[in-house]
Amino acid sequence: MIAASPPAQPPAPPVIERPAPYQVSYGIVEGRAASGMRRVIVRVDGAVVRDLPIAGRRFVVDVPLPSREVQLGVETVGENGLRSGATVAHVFGLPRGARPHVRLLQLDPALQREVRRLAGTFPGSAAAYVENLGTGAAAAWNARATFPAASTLKLAIAVTVLSRIAGPPRPGSYVDGLLRRMLDASDNESANRLLVSLGGSTSSGGHLVDGVMRSIGLQQTVMYGGYILGTSLDPSREIASRGVPLDVVDQPPWGVGKATTAADLALLFRSIWLAGGGLGPLASGRSGVSPAEARYLLYVLAHVRDRGKLGRFVEFSVFGKDTTADWSIIGDRKELDVRGAHLGPYCYPIAIDLLSRGLATSKGIVTHDYPLERWDEAIAVANSLDSIKVLMKPTPQEDA
Repeated sequence: MIAASPPAQPPAPPVIERPAPYQVSYGIVEGRAASGMRRVIVRVDGAVVRDLPIAGRRFVVDVPLPSREVQLGVETVGENGLRSGATVAHVFGLPRGARPHVRLLQLDPALQREVRRLAGTFPGSAAAYVENLGTGAAAAWNARATFPAASTLKLAIAVTVLSRIAGPPRPGSYVDGLLRRMLDASDNESANRLLVSLGGSTSSGGHLVDGVMRSIGLQQTVMYGGYILGTSLDPSREIASRGVPLDVVDQPPWGVGKATTAADLALLFRSIWLAGGGLGPLASGRSGVSPAEARYLLYVLAHVRDRGKLGRFVEFSVFGKDTTADWSIIGDRKELDVRGAHLGPYCYPIAIDLLSRGLATSKGIVTHDYPLERWDEAIAVANSLDSIKVLMKPTPQEDA
């Protein structure tokens, strides 16, 4: 009697360290295979994109990713042909060319001319800062003038929250929900709750946000009060010395409140992008934002939808007295198109012409007519169900 050998046990599945779920990825797949594995196969949405030999247990594979949400699978194969695999879902792919790297900024003359042209076509005060993250080419106009920041500083709140927690928030957690609602729907209540969680009140939380923004170089961004607009601050010499005009050309007078500049907002976005690769002021300073947290934030931002902020109010009648509206609600939701309208625009000249030429008749429409002196009776009939249209005729004045 011969004893059969027990079937070989499948190897342990590989551990995928990067990318992580609910983060962006630039195509670097990193992890650890079980002992004895000789090949690693990487799939994107089921299609094989890499099949490579590995030496040892660690593997780092560079794969192309489409710019969308993907599911990534890693399969390892041993000498005996046994396989094991693991998958990670909810990865937002980004191209290799978008990988974070430090570039020296330099003025792009053609881009600068176009930015100035576009700014000149705007009838009010405008500011712009444009930068190619891949090449460092940049242009700016009025980039250090302060403007009402409104909901743009919700991104600053998100950075500050991530700097106070250990790692990206767990999907579906309380903090994850608040961050997503604040950034996706621009929800004010979620923003206020996060500020209170930071400092005990919205104002104290705002001061903490200000501190983090200062630590990464945003000098003219204010989350909560106490900042006088129009003051002169030294520009960033590192950027300005390379020709990008970071100055104030036209400072609009608008009061005191949440404030920022085009240059500051550009620096904030650039810092988040660099932090995803462990670079820049967010990674090297005292902010405490890890690469994984930055990639989580970029993932959330990649899923923000433009819901359309332009509303329209059309007034079809006249008001009997002065009317007020809560313009704070309108301002918070960003845009409102106000239009006046006539119930029958341009119809009077046409109607008079048709009636005078006998091409139209008022018979059956005008059911009552009164002399002007009996106006009160005419109005009462017009307000009843007994009439369609009531005509009041002025009494001709006799020549003296």
